[in-house]
Amino acid sequence: MRMLDHATYGRRIRDIFANFPYMGCTAFGGPAMAITLLQKRFVDKEKWLDETLYKELFGLCASFPGPTQGLMAVALGTVRAGPIGGVLALTLYAMPGFSVMLGFGLLSYYLFDPYAPPPDWMAGLGPAAISLLFQACLKLGKQHLGVHKIRIAISLTSMITTLLVAGDARIPSLWVPLAFPVLLGLGGSVTLLDSRRGPDRLKAALVA
Repeated sequence: MRMLDHATYGRRIRDIFANFPYMGCTAFGGPAMAITLLQKRFVDKEKWLDETLYKELFGLCASFPGPTQGLMAVALGTVRAGPIGGVLALTLYAMPGFSVMLGFGLLSYYLFDPYAPPPDWMAGLGPAAISLLFQACLKLGKQHLGVHKIRIAISLTSMITTLLVAGDARIPSLWVPLAFPVLLGLGGSVTLLDSRRGPDRLKAALVA
């Protein structure tokens, strides 16, 4: 990150305080939905970075363990205001959710029977969350895959393999977490080989 004068750096720190608590209160619905909402906020509205850099950061964060939306908050804050901005972004982004979960946890501990079925008003939360997640996954798929046949094939293969491996009782549970790095390595290798074909061959493959 290039050196910034004190006024510019202070303004960028204020930008982090102005945006990340709001995103922590509104970017709910699962990782895919949060990633989509972060893109709308910081790429489409605030113009902190362009879509290409956002996709590169997303791919990098998705390859690391841990919640992707939290890693993206660190990355976006670092892009805007350096390492201190990254730490502030994660703290401000996580604080609303932490406070709400802590409050509901305390209320449920003192007011509800932990062995009783959930109340009726919670029945619609699951379907609502699934609909938000489906919408976000659809948008992410259109943005990152498009009509690229090889990318679509890699994504479908990874999805099917993950579902089969995670749901197979014959596979030891210790081996299941290895599926992700193996698929990541294979997908990266196929993408690297595909990128070496050149734009003419790539264009022909897309039209075929």
